[in-house]
Amino acid sequence: MKTAIQKNALWIWLAVAAVVIVLTVSFSPVAACVIGLLPLAVYYALAYFSIRMTPAKDILKSLTKKEIWITVVICIGFFGVMMYIIAKENFIEYWDFGAYKNFALTQGKMLFDDPWGTLQALYQSINTAEYNNLLALIISIPLMLLGGGYGACNLLVVFLFIIPFAIAFSLLMRCLLQKYGLKQISFYWFVLLGFIIPPVFIPALQGYCDASVLLPVAAVTLLTLTRDLGKFNWKKNLLTVALLLYILWLRRYIAYWLLGGVLTLLIWSIFRLIILPKGERKRFAAGFCANLLMVGAIGAGVIVIFFPGYFEMLLSSRYADAYDAYGHDSYLVRFTQGIHYLGIASGIICAIGVVLELTQIRKRQFICFNAVHLMISLLFFLRIQNLTAHHAYILVLQFMVLIAGSFIYIGAIAVKSRKLRIARNIAGGLCAVLVVSNFFFSLPDLSGINQKPKFFGTAAYQAKIMGQYGDIIEVRQILENVALAQNKSIYIIASSSFFNEDMIRKSYIPQDVPLNLLPVPHVDKNSGFNTDFFGADIVVVCDPVQYHLDKGQRVITELSDMVTSEDSPLHAHYRVVDSVTLQGVDNGGERQSDKERSAVCTIYERVEPFTKEDVEYVRDRFKAYYPDLPELFENRFDQYIQTHFAQTEN
Repeated sequence: MKTAIQKNALWIWLAVAAVVIVLTVSFSPVAACVIGLLPLAVYYALAYFSIRMTPAKDILKSLTKKEIWITVVICIGFFGVMMYIIAKENFIEYWDFGAYKNFALTQGKMLFDDPWGTLQALYQSINTAEYNNLLALIISIPLMLLGGGYGACNLLVVFLFIIPFAIAFSLLMRCLLQKYGLKQISFYWFVLLGFIIPPVFIPALQGYCDASVLLPVAAVTLLTLTRDLGKFNWKKNLLTVALLLYILWLRRYIAYWLLGGVLTLLIWSIFRLIILPKGERKRFAAGFCANLLMVGAIGAGVIVIFFPGYFEMLLSSRYADAYDAYGHDSYLVRFTQGIHYLGIASGIICAIGVVLELTQIRKRQFICFNAVHLMISLLFFLRIQNLTAHHAYILVLQFMVLIAGSFIYIGAIAVKSRKLRIARNIAGGLCAVLVVSNFFFSLPDLSGINQKPKFFGTAAYQAKIMGQYGDIIEVRQILENVALAQNKSIYIIASSSFFNEDMIRKSYIPQDVPLNLLPVPHVDKNSGFNTDFFGADIVVVCDPVQYHLDKGQRVITELSDMVTSEDSPLHAHYRVVDSVTLQGVDNGGERQSDKERSAVCTIYERVEPFTKEDVEYVRDRFKAYYPDLPELFENRFDQYIQTHFAQTEN
């Protein structure tokens, strides 16, 4: 019976596919489920075939029951820690904290309303949007099944992406040990390491779903580092292309990881040509170039032909301007902050591995390869902005390989005397203590230590508990009293983790927002000025002004001054309706502080319309700061004047 099924496996799969296609075309709910689950199925299928094409397949088969059960226990324990932290939180899901979850729920609703339209919207978003619909579509159905809550979304990221990545990372390390003839280490130790490195899980606790890139990144690395790159292999090349395209569609900034990887491969290939015997150099060069050209040509061809809008965005997007406010420090300061995010303690461990591998560099290069890859990716990314938690995913895998490799090399040091053996074991033990301490210091809810020691870096997370929650609800109630009856428009000039307009909007979840809240730009060179402000009936301003960046937020700071300052012509157009003092501890996720904060939130009502001179006054103030960005400032004001005052002048 088994033999018969194996012989007819192809026909069975074709029959199943035919039935699915018929049901998909005939019934809208079936189509929604197929379209919604297909991207997730492809995601795991690519990882599966990566394992099938590498020694990882045999390693999985050789795992003992002990290794499997300990791995399962570690996964459950890690999931439990994440659940414990998420359960402690009490806050409003503002900005990025709830953005991915809400986006996914919107995609899920659209999916069942119009499944084929959702598929078309996905294609269009890849070609036009900075953040396309693919990732939201991947998690939409699982999230809806779990109720659509914020905690459910974060735990879903842990379950769907981080746990599979930790297993893939362990497979990668076991493959490298096997390839380079190093002593095998139990599978579960690498899985544990994959969970306790803070940059892996911190973005997930912040509400980001970017951990989705980790599994395909690990799959590409597995395919690359376990193969003979001097031998042409078209199957592995095609799979690599598929993985790279999928990664880029999940998150565009991963292009910096890809760029760093390509440059590292070129550097590594030159080194290989130097150390190879003369008779092997020509073969290696030909095979390497053929593999690289095939991957590059097919990948570029697919993007240019089928996704021309995406290709145009890659070439024309003004990232430097859009993220200028996030990278205002000098390049050296940004580089220092990026390294410090990972931690000096971890850096020392990584350096040990690099030094030990340099002593045998002609035999093994996987540590140095990943060190170079990490540095190149970081250096290129820092040209655009500071390294933030979720963007650190361009470095995470290389960082983990460096740490794991250091432990491997420390354990492999050959010593004859008992004293040296003890010294080696102590060194390895100290490194292990540093890694475990870093994990606990990164989670104050576990360690009870609110301020992470600088030696361990800045990657940390504390459960978000919003002390000012009740005060924000009071502000919302006042806005409802003064604006709901006549549907007055509201413009909230605030942009901090303590108070911002999105907190008012998201405080209504899961109900619809009854207030007419106008969109508020937060970063000058990213969003520019929103001239809807001039038509706002209600304006909310805080003292002190609430902003979250050191520069580049004049759309918040300058506008607040224009409304509140008696020297400003805008001030005379408002009357004070009410005010509320916001007070509470702002520990905002990454922030490790129990510092008490307060701000007076004042609600103004516009009592008379603005004149042309008022608009010109605001225009001229912003034009003085940004004369080279007329499309974001001057042109918008001129268009507003043309639309609202041209008839008056005539």
